[in-house]
Amino acid sequence: MRYGLLAFAVPAGILTFGHTCEAQVFLTEDQALRSLFGNCRIERREKALTDEDRQALLKATGLRFPESSFRFLVAERNGATIGYSLVMNEIGKSEPITFMVAMSPEHRVVDVLVMVFRESRGAEIREKRFLRQFQGKKSADPITINNDIVNYSGATLSSKAITRGVKRALGLFNHFYPVSGSSQRVSPAFMLPALPMPHQIGTYRQVRYMMGTLCDIRLHAGSSAHASAAASAAFSEIRRLD
Repeated sequence: MRYGLLAFAVPAGILTFGHTCEAQVFLTEDQALRSLFGNCRIERREKALTDEDRQALLKATGLRFPESSFRFLVAERNGATIGYSLVMNEIGKSEPITFMVAMSPEHRVVDVLVMVFRESRGAEIREKRFLRQFQGKKSADPITINNDIVNYSGATLSSKAITRGVKRALGLFNHFYPVSGSSQRVSPAFMLPALPMPHQIGTYRQVRYMMGTLCDIRLHAGSSAHASAAASAAFSEIRRLD
């Protein structure tokens, strides 16, 4: 099952860059969050990078982190944190690509969503056949082109940008939220509740952006909390099959 909570790091949200071609906006920040977390509560946590942080991150990932700070968005449901994500901005050929990296409490990548593409070529990297390669990745994996990631033909630089951003996101997550013994346990928030009595059942609806369109799920449940848990499980399965 996927996780309904994420936290993400950005240097002050979605940035605005000068560019020579018109940006293709596939998802706004709100749409990306809704796709991944539904109506979860989002907490924003700013993390400033010190020189010591940068050295530790360079040693852990082999990559540089010139940004002064990152904003983590942590999604919570019923008081439990169920995932983390980062909005990253990585240079492709000459322009930045903005995308969200979602990670689970077990420190694995749950999903990657391309939000804004500013290059004239290479937007195909937003397709699931490329992005699904990152699902389940953890910081111990190579996460490099021509190793455990196959680049999208004709979009090599864009493929490298996404790959680099995913590795940086995992590095930031592990640095600011280190793995602990408790993080290896599945949160009770992901356990589906017992079925309610017939007279307790109501009708609920959730809509998320998935598979390039809006996915509408309507279900009957004993409470909004039960409906939200069931809908999250259904959306996670759809994302797995996409």
